[in-house]
Amino acid sequence: MKRLLCVISSMNSGGAETFLMKLYRKLDKSKYQMDFCVYSDKRGFYDDEIESLGGKIFCLPPKTKSAFKSF
Repeated sequence: MKRLLCVISSMNSGGAETFLMKLYRKLDKSKYQMDFCVYSDKRGFYDDEIESLGGKIFCLPPKTKSAFKSF
């Protein structure tokens, strides 16, 4: 099985997030697993659905204005 990791700020109901969810719902889950890496410590709009479909959500600390502090 091949794994895909989508890195995005959060999984709320915005345009990019909705597009990713449309892809994820149609994805052949016997061949691919899609996981999400988000820059948020809060639950997103799609988190429950992602987990119910077998996906994982990896949370990173929110980005700061300083790239050095983010790492």
